[in-house]
Formats: sequence, structure tokens, C-alpha cells
Amino acid sequence: NLTTTLDATIQEIVEKYILAFDRALSAGPNNKKNAKKKGAENIAVIIQNPNNGEILAMASSGTYDLNNPRDLSGSYTEYEIENMDDEETKEALFDMWKNYCVSQNFEPGSTFKPVVVASALESGAITEANRFYL
Repeated sequence: NLTTTLDATIQEIVEKYILAFDRALSAGPNNKKNAKKKGAENIAVIIQNPNNGEILAMASSGTYDLNNPRDLSGSYTEYEIENMDDEETKEALFDMWKNYCVSQNFEPGSTFKPVVVASALESGAITEANRFYL
């Protein structure tokens, strides 16, 4: 049996606001006229219950119709699709099918520093008196 913690109401809200945010960016003054894609390159949202880690919603921009997963017309013009070679078509499809919440990886960088410091303090490796400079 498969059990999911996704909440359909929260999921719907997240998807609605991803689309609205992307449309607002597309219409914004900072959008380049000749940009390949209008709006955000990627938008990814994960809503998690902080008490138990359950994933309540997970969505990313660039949706597609599950009944017609090879239809690129939602992201490209007919002219662009007709002029794609096989490699470009394959790349466009793979990009459309990505779930950026789970398929992109980024270095944790500065967002992970508090975890390292907390662990070092807790283990006694450092004290509050220690100073570090970069």
C-alpha cells in the first residue's frame, strides 16, 4: 500500500501561485524581449510539516499534460517546434519533464553553515569564545 502525505488543497494552492508568479515575472519590466523563455527559468516549492517532516506539497514550474507528455506547445511556438532537431526536441522534453524540487542539486553553501556551527558547539569541538574569519 502506498501512503502519501501530500495535501491536495495545499498542492493546488502552490501550483496556482507558481503559475501566477511566473506570469507576473513574464509581464514584468525586467524581462528581456528576445529571451528564450519568459518569466522565471525555474520555480520550485516544497511545503513540509516542520513537526514530522511530512511533505504536504511539492511542485515546480514547467508543467505538462500527463495525457500528452510529448506536447511542447505549452512552452514553444509552432515555428520553434518545427525547427528543432532531434537533440533539441529531446532536451526540451527532458527539461519539461523535470521536477526541479528533486532533480536539481545545489551546493548548500552558506545556508548550511548554521548547521555546522550548531553541531560543532553541541559536540564541544568549539565554544562560543572561538572566532573564525574568512
